[in-house]
Amino acid sequence: RHADFGAGRHHHLATHRANGHGRAERYLAAADNATVIQWQVRSGGGNFWTNVSGATSASLTFPGALSQNGNVYRGRFGNCGSGAYTNEVALTVTGGGGGSNANTLGLVIRELRLRGNSLQPELDEYIELFNTTSNNITVTTTDGSAGWAVAAGNTSTILFTIPNNTVIPAKGHYLLVNNSTNGYSLGTPGDATYTTDIVDDSGVAVFNTSNSANFNATTIIDAVGWQSSDPFFSEGIALPNLGTTNGEYAWVRQMQNGIPVDTNNNASDFMLVSPAGVTINGVTAQIGASGPANQSQTVEMNSQIIQSLFDPNMATSALPNQVRDTMAIPNGTFGTLARRRSYTNNSGARLQQVRFRLIDITNAAAGTEADLRMLNSVTATIDGKTVEGLTITPTPAQPNGGDLNSLFVVGTDLPIGATINIEFKLGVMRKGKYRFILNIEAAP
Repeated sequence: RHADFGAGRHHHLATHRANGHGRAERYLAAADNATVIQWQVRSGGGNFWTNVSGATSASLTFPGALSQNGNVYRGRFGNCGSGAYTNEVALTVTGGGGGSNANTLGLVIRELRLRGNSLQPELDEYIELFNTTSNNITVTTTDGSAGWAVAAGNTSTILFTIPNNTVIPAKGHYLLVNNSTNGYSLGTPGDATYTTDIVDDSGVAVFNTSNSANFNATTIIDAVGWQSSDPFFSEGIALPNLGTTNGEYAWVRQMQNGIPVDTNNNASDFMLVSPAGVTINGVTAQIGASGPANQSQTVEMNSQIIQSLFDPNMATSALPNQVRDTMAIPNGTFGTLARRRSYTNNSGARLQQVRFRLIDITNAAAGTEADLRMLNSVTATIDGKTVEGLTITPTPAQPNGGDLNSLFVVGTDLPIGATINIEFKLGVMRKGKYRFILNIEAAP
C-alpha cells in the first residue's frame, strides 16, 4: 500500500521494478552535500512536473493505488545548482484492491474546504465537482442505486446522493454546500445541500453508486484526503493536516492548459489558497480565493471565445494594447500594468455572466519573478472603442487584490459573433519576469 523513495549517497534513482498493488516500493536518491530535496511528479504521458506539496525530506512515502500506475517521480536537489535531479522512475502498480481506480469519467473534486470563517466555522464547508471533458456527464448507476454518493471518511458517511439523470455540463460544475445554520458563507448557492459536519482533516470521495456496500476501488470516481484520513479516501500523497484553525481559505486544484490537474496525487494536484496568504498549521497558503461555481452558472469556454489584440496593428507590448504606469497605488507599490484584449463569441449562442478566472499568476515574495495582483478596472472609451472594465466578485473579500482562483466579472452579455474589449489591470508589488493566465467562463 505504499511507495517509498529514500535518500542515499549519489545522483541516482534505483531501477524500478513492478510490484502488485499493496506492495512497498523503495528507491534510493541523494547527492553529495545536498540538503534540500523537492520531490516532483508528472502523470504518465504528461509533459509537466509539479512539486509534491511538503515532500522535501530525504524519503517519500505514500499510500499506493492503481490510480498512480504510470506516474513518474524524481527528486530535485536545491543546492546542487540548476538542473540537479535524480533519474526519473515510473511507478507500476498491478492487481489488488484498495485506493482509487483511474478516473475514466473525467469528473474531479476541483475545490473544497472543511472549515471556514462563518459563525460556526466547522460547518462553513463546500465541495465543488468539475466535469473536465467536452461532453455532458449524466449520472447513471449499474447497481440499481439512486445515484452517485459524495461521502466523507473515515466512516464512509454519505453526505449527499447526486440523483440519477442529473446532468453535469461539459466543462461545468456541481456544488454541494453545508446549509446548516451559520454554515456555508459564500455567495454562490449550492446545487445540493447537506447538514453533516465533515470531520476536520478527514477525506472526501465521490462514488458511482449510492450503495455503501459497493464502495470499493472500482466504484470510486475521485477522492481528496488529508494525512489523518483513511487512505481509501485519498489519492497518492495526502494533503497536510490543517487542524481546527478557522479562516477564509480553500483547497483548489492546480490548472494546466485550462483544465484541473489530476495526477491521482492529492499533494501535488492541490494548493491551499487564502486572500491573505496565511500560514495554517505550518502550511503556507498561496494568495488566492475560494471560487466555487454551481451547475447553472458558467462553464469554461476558452475554445469558444477567441482572444485577439485590442489593436492588431500594434505590437503586444505597445500602446494601446499595453500600458505601464509607475505611480504607486494600493496593491501596486510599483504602479500598474494594463493589458487590453478583444474577445469574440464563436460559441453559436448568446453568452451571459462572462467572467475570467485567474488560474496562474506570478506572486512569489522573493526571487526574480514579479509579484502581481489583479485589480478592478473601469469601462472607458479608447481610440473610439468601448473597453469594458472588470470587477472582482465580492465574496470572499480580497483586500490584497485578485490572485489564484479569483473571479472577475464583465458587466455585459456577449451576443453571437460579437466582440468585447477588456482591460486587465495588474498591480505591481515587485518587478520581474511575469505571467498571468486566465480561464474564460460564461453561461450559454
